[in-house]
Amino acid sequence: MVENNYVGFGGILMPMAKSINIDTVGDFYPQHYYTYNQSLESLSSILSQISSLNNILLFAGEDNGNLYLQVGNIGHENYPYADQSHPPKLVYGRKWRIDRDTPTPEIVQTALLAIQKVREHEVRELLVWRDPVTSAASTPFSCHQDVQLITGYLRKHRSRQTTESDQSSLETLIPQLTFGGRQLSVVTELPLADNRCLLEICLSKPTTKHSGFIEFDDARVSLVLDGWSVALFLHELMDALIRISDIYTENTFMFAGVQRFNRQVDPRIIGKLSVQSRPYKKHMADQEFLKSFNRMNYQVDKKRAPQLGSGQLSELNKAKLYQHNALDGHMPVGYQRIAG
Repeated sequence: MVENNYVGFGGILMPMAKSINIDTVGDFYPQHYYTYNQSLESLSSILSQISSLNNILLFAGEDNGNLYLQVGNIGHENYPYADQSHPPKLVYGRKWRIDRDTPTPEIVQTALLAIQKVREHEVRELLVWRDPVTSAASTPFSCHQDVQLITGYLRKHRSRQTTESDQSSLETLIPQLTFGGRQLSVVTELPLADNRCLLEICLSKPTTKHSGFIEFDDARVSLVLDGWSVALFLHELMDALIRISDIYTENTFMFAGVQRFNRQVDPRIIGKLSVQSRPYKKHMADQEFLKSFNRMNYQVDKKRAPQLGSGQLSELNKAKLYQHNALDGHMPVGYQRIAG
């Protein structure tokens, strides 16, 4: 029997758990035959097996008895007014809660998502639009926009939400944009059927000293738009830039020295391994193990049910639940179905 790797990562082998054998891997207990009781030590151990970009740090923490992971990012200020002569700065992303019963693979995936979201936060600040009238620069996709201000304006000025939807307006917009000190230029512009269009945008090398995000140097971004709308173009451009960042993170993210999420890994390999690791028909023939397996999974799911709470949010959630005459799963704690 090979080493039970999940034991050091918060795993507790289920009673009567069955081992499996896969060629080139050997005998082992698959992750779904474990329950988990994560601690600060086990969370730290899991994160220590992860490597990503050189400017990304992963932290394991605990506050008020709750575990969390957090990403640190070393970089430079993104905003147009920032003094690029300043040294790099360490900033932190939000804390991602890790429940004690979280399986190790889910923690690994959470770490990847946390890194992607920290980088997305930065990417959104790198796209700069310069107003041709005032020459003022802004980052309209920044996550720091005032939600009350924006919703209040849009509520009162619905007629001003229309946007230019012609080819010349789109061509005029491009020189007003930069991305992390990179100029944008159109290298392909192709009308398609049904008023759609294909645009290929090229990003130059950065003109600023500390732009970072090397995956965007001389990158090409292909967009298929449902029309020539300026607003639609900007949204689709940002989506494409975030996607480039996400894929770059996936391809550089490693667990235990392996690029687990690299796009060169054939998903069919993952699918075959998943099937081989779940011979449930054979294993669940053991009725005692079946009862133990179902009982433990039931308890895990039950513990994840949230409190219904009170107030407006509670009423909104109850209204959605009341729409279903029969609903499987664990209901929020405090929820009662109305009779009839």
